[in-house]
Amino acid sequence: MKPITSDCETSLRQENEELCISKRALEKKIEELLDLQEQYKSHEVAMDQVFGGEWREKNKCRHLENIITAKDRKIIALVDQILKHSDATIEPKTYSSNSERKLWTKRHSESEYDPEVQKKYTF
Repeated sequence: MKPITSDCETSLRQENEELCISKRALEKKIEELLDLQEQYKSHEVAMDQVFGGEWREKNKCRHLENIITAKDRKIIALVDQILKHSDATIEPKTYSSNSERKLWTKRHSESEYDPEVQKKYTF
C-alpha cells in the first residue's frame, strides 16, 4: 500500500503541471490581445490621418446612442416590473360616499377623451 503523502504529492504535481499549461495558454492569449490593441491603435491613427477627428466623434455618438438605448430598455423593463406588482390606477377601491363615486365617474368620463390627460398618462 502506498503512503498517503505519495498520492498527495502525485496529485499536486499533476495539478501544478495543468496550471502551468493553463498559465502558458493565458500568457499567449494576453500577447495576442496586446497585439490586437496595438493594431487598433495604429488603425485609429490612420483613420485620424485620413478622416480627421470626425470619424471618432461619430463613433462616440454611436456608442452613446447605444448606451441610451440600453438604458431606455432597462427603464421600460423596470416600469413593467413595477406595474406587474402594483395597481396602476389612482382610483380608490372603495368610496366613502355615493357623491364621491359619482365625482370619480364624472372625472373619468371627462378625461377619457381629453388629449392633455392622454398625453400625460400614456407612454
